[in-house]
Amino acid sequence: ADQVNIRAGPGTVYDQVGVLVAGQTAPALGRSSDSSWVLIRYVGGPNNEAWVYAPLVAMRAGKISDLKVIQLPPTPTVPPPPTGEAGGGGAPATVTPTRLPTFTPAPAVVQPTFAPAQTTGGGFTGFPPAIPILFFFVVGLGAGIVAILRQRS
Repeated sequence: ADQVNIRAGPGTVYDQVGVLVAGQTAPALGRSSDSSWVLIRYVGGPNNEAWVYAPLVAMRAGKISDLKVIQLPPTPTVPPPPTGEAGGGGAPATVTPTRLPTFTPAPAVVQPTFAPAQTTGGGFTGFPPAIPILFFFVVGLGAGIVAILRQRS
């Protein structure tokens, strides 16, 4: 895997607090009792610690089973879904429907138009770029021939 998730506790029920990318290292602090999760030093996790799934990591020195067993944090509790009853009895709560926002089309894009350039009659209109290119080619060719002739003598 290119990256592994780092969690607030040893299990997927805990919040993800970050990721480790392939090749990234972190100090191992302990393990779960069944050695399936490893507690690591991770800035950004609760108490600057976080849990990583053990089969996805490799230990540089020692084995996971050599790490001390850490007391697991409490499992996060999910609030119960609302039942529709308020105060333990009575009529079910009603939900007022609200309209979703409607799509507003973007304004049309205006394409600019350009008038052709106005030229005044007569006069010098420019210098074709092929002339200086040809000039420097001839000068370079001449310099190359002189260099070859100097080498032979």
